[in-house]
Amino acid sequence: VTTLIQPLVSRQATRSVLQAPVTLVTSPISGVVTHMTLRALDKVEAGAVVATVQNPTINRDILTTLTTQRLALQSQVAQLTNQLNASSEELQFVEQQVKLYRTASMAQTRDAWQIAQRQREVAQSSVAEQEQKVRRTAAMLDEGAVSPQAMDAAQAQLSISRANAAVAEQAYSGLGQSMASASRGVFVGGGGASVYQTLASRRETLSGAIERAQHDSEALRQQLREVTALEAEERSRIDRMAAFEVRAMQPGQVNSVLMPQGSFVPQGATLVRMTDCSRIEVVAVFAPRVARKLNMG
Repeated sequence: VTTLIQPLVSRQATRSVLQAPVTLVTSPISGVVTHMTLRALDKVEAGAVVATVQNPTINRDILTTLTTQRLALQSQVAQLTNQLNASSEELQFVEQQVKLYRTASMAQTRDAWQIAQRQREVAQSSVAEQEQKVRRTAAMLDEGAVSPQAMDAAQAQLSISRANAAVAEQAYSGLGQSMASASRGVFVGGGGASVYQTLASRRETLSGAIERAQHDSEALRQQLREVTALEAEERSRIDRMAAFEVRAMQPGQVNSVLMPQGSFVPQGATLVRMTDCSRIEVVAVFAPRVARKLNMG
């Protein structure tokens, strides 16, 4: 009787269902819940931290590899830097020695050139003196004051003086060219030529080695910067995953906490169940005769 008559006389719903969107907050990693920030009936905003899950067994192979590469690159850079410093110091010493030998060469050549200049002047004076003597002897020969043999002797002496003057002139010109070469940095000395050539060759070798070392050092430093950045990024990722902060993607109110603090959660397990009360709905079933008395909305 109640079943048949109640719907006919009742002004209330025979049954109703409460509906609201349910949000499940899950853990993306396996680990232990080290901190749970929510309790039942707490209201949660989107993006709020729900819990912290720590995973001490996270894979660190990539980080270990990057750290090993970084240490190896740092060792290579340090070794190359020491080699570069040693080569630079040796090059500086060689440059000083080359400068000393070049200075000595220029001084030696300048002294020889000055001596040759004086010898040239003496030889020219001797030629002028012998020419004057030949002219006097020729005049005396015309007057019959000297014999032809005296004239031949004077001319022979003049020829010798001219030959000596030509040799002095040639030596003077050669040393003048040496002076010009020395002023351009060419080593023109005699005894130290082999040492100078050895120093010059060593200087060229060191300059090439330093240039290559600088290029290699810059390439290694660039590679080191890249590996260091990758290591920092991987370390940050591991830190985040080792103590991962689980956040709510949508707002709501906590219905139940399924994994309290201290619980071990597998990957994908639900930590908290929330209900979005702002979107709650009530589905009620009324008798047909009451439908016309209901206002939509």
